[in-house]
Amino acid sequence: MSAPDEPPPPEFEVFHDWVQEWLTQVVSRRLLTGNREGTYTWCAQWWRHTEVCFRLAAMHQGWEEARVKGGSAMSSWCVYHLDPQLRVLLDAANGPLWRCIPDHHVSEQTLPTEPVPAGWFDIHDDSPDPALEPTTWPLTDSEE
Repeated sequence: MSAPDEPPPPEFEVFHDWVQEWLTQVVSRRLLTGNREGTYTWCAQWWRHTEVCFRLAAMHQGWEEARVKGGSAMSSWCVYHLDPQLRVLLDAANGPLWRCIPDHHVSEQTLPTEPVPAGWFDIHDDSPDPALEPTTWPLTDSEE
C-alpha cells in the first residue's frame, strides 16, 4: 500500500502492456485495406513503428494520470489525447502506418535527413557567407 502522499502504482507498468491489454481491447474502428483518403488502417506489428510507439507511450502516460485523477479526467483524456492521436495513428493515407494493412506489416519510412553542418546552430557575427548564417529565432517583423 502506498503512503498518503504517494500516487498509486500505475495500472500498467509499461506502455506496450497497456496497448495490448487495454487500448486494442477497447478501441474499435472500421479498418480498410485500401489505404484510401478518409479511411483507417492499423498494423498488428505496431511495435515496429517508432512514431507509433512514441505516441502510444505518451498516450499511456496521460491515461495513467487521468485514471488517478478520476472524475471527468478520463473523459478529457479521450477528447484531448485519444481522439486526436487515433486520427493521426490510424490515418490510412498519411499516418505513420500508411504503408501497412491490419494483417501485413511494411517497414516504416521515416523523414529523410542530411547531417547538420558543423556550427550551423552557433550564433556568430563573422560568418563569411550570409547564406550559411544560421537563423536565429524568433524572427523580427522585418524578417518575416
